[in-house]
Amino acid sequence: MVSKVLNSLRVTKKHQPREVILSEDGSTTLYIPSLQEHYHSIHGAIQESVHIYLNNGLQYLYEKNHFKKISIFEVGLGTGLNCWLTAEWARGKNLSIDYQAIEPYPIDVQEVSQLNFTQDKSEDSQRTFNHIHTADWEKEVELEPYFILKKCNKKIVEWKPDRAFDLVYFDAFAPDVQPDLWTQPIFEKLYHSTVKTGILLTYCAKGAVKRTLLHSGWQVERLPGPPGKREITRAFKLDE
Repeated sequence: MVSKVLNSLRVTKKHQPREVILSEDGSTTLYIPSLQEHYHSIHGAIQESVHIYLNNGLQYLYEKNHFKKISIFEVGLGTGLNCWLTAEWARGKNLSIDYQAIEPYPIDVQEVSQLNFTQDKSEDSQRTFNHIHTADWEKEVELEPYFILKKCNKKIVEWKPDRAFDLVYFDAFAPDVQPDLWTQPIFEKLYHSTVKTGILLTYCAKGAVKRTLLHSGWQVERLPGPPGKREITRAFKLDE
C-alpha cells in the first residue's frame, strides 16, 4: 500500500546525495555528507521538532490566542516531519490548519520510504505523512478535513506570499551552510508576511541571527533548547 502511494511522488529538482541515519531518540533524519549537515538534530529528530515548533510555536500560539484557525509557513519542508507533527497535534483539537511550505529540493521516494516517523502509529497517521509527500505542488490539498497543505517547489527568494501567516517555522539549513537564507531581506520578507500577532521559531540561536532578526523588525526571545542544544529563538512581530 505504502509503496503504491509513494510511487506517485514527483521530484522536480535534485539536491546533493543524502543518507538516512538514526538519531538518538530512535527517529530518523537525513544527512548530506558533502555539506556535513543534518535535516534534524542527531540528539533526536522528533523531540527537537516537538520542542521547538510545536511546544514553543503552535501550542504556545494556540493557548495564548485561542485561535480556531492557524496559518503556518515553513521554510524548508524537508522530510515533512514538522508538517506531519503539526497535523498530528491539531487532530481532535477543533483547530483548522492552513499550512504552506517551500522546498526547492524535495526528498525522493526511496528516502521517504526509509523514514520511520510513523512507525507504531495509526493508519490515518501514516496516510497523512505519505500524503504530505505525494501531494501536488503549487496546489492547495486537503490532507485532513482540518488541514490544508500547499507545497511550493521554489526557493524563498522566488516565493511570493499570497496570505498573511500567524506562525513561521524557520527550519532552513544552518547559517554557515546556507548564509543567503539568514539575511535581513529574508527576515523582512517574513516579517511583512505575518499578521500583527505573528511569531517565528527557529532552532538557531546565534548572536548574528538574532541581531539580523532585530534589524528586520522582530522582537527576539531566547528559550531553552531541546536535548543537545542550549537555546532556540522565538521572534515576535512588533505592532506596526
